[in-house]
Amino acid sequence: MKKKIGMSHMALLFILCFFAVLFPATKGHAEMADGTYEVDYQILHADSDSVSISNDYFEKPATLLIKDGETYIQFTLNNSQWVKELQTPSDTDFKNVEVLSEDEENSTRLVQFKAESDIAEPITLKMHILVESMDPVYDHRHTARMDLDLESSKLISEEVDIQTATDEQADEQSASEEEAATARTDNTEETADQAATSDQAAEQKDTTEQEKGTSWLIPAGIALVAIIVLLFIWRKVANKNK
Repeated sequence: MKKKIGMSHMALLFILCFFAVLFPATKGHAEMADGTYEVDYQILHADSDSVSISNDYFEKPATLLIKDGETYIQFTLNNSQWVKELQTPSDTDFKNVEVLSEDEENSTRLVQFKAESDIAEPITLKMHILVESMDPVYDHRHTARMDLDLESSKLISEEVDIQTATDEQADEQSASEEEAATARTDNTEETADQAATSDQAAEQKDTTEQEKGTSWLIPAGIALVAIIVLLFIWRKVANKNK
């Protein structure tokens, strides 16, 4: 009987250990009370858990603001003059993060966005990086993921101050968004123009090659006519001599 009880206890202990390893206890978003937190994070590649090179543009830690079921994330970008666009998910689309302040002299920018998904999962980011000082110019659009380490979160205040951009910053951001949209449109038009030019060049090349391919016909025709005329004259002269 004791042996059966001992075996039952061992089996139960084994099952508990199995689930403890399979489903480790983590600090979930739902467990976090309203307040302002500091939290560490990394920027990962879009399709893997390896750290993206763009991780260096994001200052650590981030500030996590939780209030009445809503979550906002604030963080600082360095080399911000290179980050022309940064977007996060919003409903079924993406929207630009909100710029709270900017220090052009030190090239830093404090930004904020509202998390509209579970922050226990990586958050998709879309960014446009433009480094004109490089040769050749580095101009690329990337998709990455912000992975918050909720285990590292530290409550720094029970008060929550969710900032908003000033009118001037909002106007600047709006202008920046319009400029980015115009740049995208220009790039699209430029690509279309380049494609049209390429098509025209290809057509012209084909026409030139066709002309080259048939250009021998004219002199050959003239030569043939000349030969026929000469034969006709020769035969006529020969007949007279007879």
